[in-house]
Amino acid sequence: MKKIVAFNWKENPDNLSRVGGIVRAVLRSVPKKRLTIVIIPPALFIEKVRKLIGVRKEEVFLGVQNVSHLEKGAFTGEFSAAMLGSLKVTHAIVGHSERRYLFGETDKIISLKIKSCLKNKIKPILCVGEKKKMPQEKSWSFIRRQLETDLPKIPDPKLRTLIVAYEPVWSIGGNRKVNPSHAAYMIDKIKSFLYSVYGRRYSVLYGGSVGCKNIKNFLKYHQIDGFLVGSASLRPAEIRCLLKLI
Repeated sequence: MKKIVAFNWKENPDNLSRVGGIVRAVLRSVPKKRLTIVIIPPALFIEKVRKLIGVRKEEVFLGVQNVSHLEKGAFTGEFSAAMLGSLKVTHAIVGHSERRYLFGETDKIISLKIKSCLKNKIKPILCVGEKKKMPQEKSWSFIRRQLETDLPKIPDPKLRTLIVAYEPVWSIGGNRKVNPSHAAYMIDKIKSFLYSVYGRRYSVLYGGSVGCKNIKNFLKYHQIDGFLVGSASLRPAEIRCLLKLI
């Protein structure tokens, strides 16, 4: 199974002129047939990024940071999974901690977003993770509740496209470091839970201030199927370094 690297730009960069340099840094650094890359820009830059990716369909994909849980209608500011699919978007982040805690997204909304993505053949990247540092078993209990409420209750064959990203919220921003063995433990628990419910093995990524300085420590653990990268996604030198190491 190929490792997955998803570059989440968040609300960056602040100028369209910077987009080309970031995307080209990815395209020039992709190890052929070894990684699956997902570039996830702000929605305004989707079309620009799509054109830059061009024909690199087998290894570089286009994602979005948010998607509506509503199909269509008088919902100002929203964009549906169907709209995104028409723009050749293949992946969507769902349930990111910033959406949960800054914008008040509930588990019910997240579950509806996942269903909408699956209906429109978009692969959801479901983010889960404990908000504060706590003992491992308590962390797992918290994440298990997220999985139980976020994922559709009835197994859906389309759910095979699901990707999960484990992001301990307390580590985002780099102020507090996560022991890689803890990340591997939590990812192993997530995989075991999903297998017990759906009878399928899913890719589970790690996200939490990943960069060139610490990624080797996480690569030692086979449980980690890839990475959801944040701020490092915007720096061409860091991008080249990461893709060389993974």
